[in-house]
Amino acid sequence: MEPTFDLQMVMEFILILFVAYYIAQELSEFTISKSEYLQDGWNIVDWMNLLLLILVVIYRILCYM
Repeated sequence: MEPTFDLQMVMEFILILFVAYYIAQELSEFTISKSEYLQDGWNIVDWMNLLLLILVVIYRILCYM
């Protein structure tokens, strides 16, 4: 299987950019107010979602290798 630069690969690259932006946003919120950030349950849900997205990205990279 050879990777080709088709629409699927472009969309996966956009997903990687989205995950990187989302991680940067969450880290900036965390550095501003650590105690308030950890008390909000939605931030924990956000990080669980991010971890799942990171796993998908790793899995897709392994599939291309």
